[in-house]
Amino acid sequence: YSVSENGVYQFNNTDIQVLKDSFINGHQYAAIADSSYRIYSGMRFLRQDGSTKNIYFYNSDSTMEYMEIPGEPAMGQTWKYFNLSKNVTNLSASIKTNYCNYSGLLEISDFDGVTLKAKRYYKKGLGLIYSVYPDGVNEGRVFSISKVRLK
Repeated sequence: YSVSENGVYQFNNTDIQVLKDSFINGHQYAAIADSSYRIYSGMRFLRQDGSTKNIYFYNSDSTMEYMEIPGEPAMGQTWKYFNLSKNVTNLSASIKTNYCNYSGLLEISDFDGVTLKAKRYYKKGLGLIYSVYPDGVNEGRVFSISKVRLK
């Protein structure tokens, strides 16, 4: 990774790929791999519900499914995610990085009680593009996608 002038960590070579479709408990998931472990930690199984348009994450360790992104997000909407509470905190966020500017982002914040653990920014049609971890192991680190390459 590289460190910008303002001390923000931004990775130059994150490679996220959709590898295959997987069927788990009667649902079809896209198996998404991040070979760098920078945006996602290894393999992610994600699916979109056909009626609600919610995006779900299947955790193979706990064999549980968790809502990742609501299909119709509403300001202040909350739900449980593992031992955290996820909250829609901005429906039209903007982020400026060294590589480009993003607007029209969905901001979802993770809380452990009242403590903010992470903020994640999603771009419709692209997915997770930016994560901020203000506390803990990744304190002060920002992970972002610097480019998109279609194969």
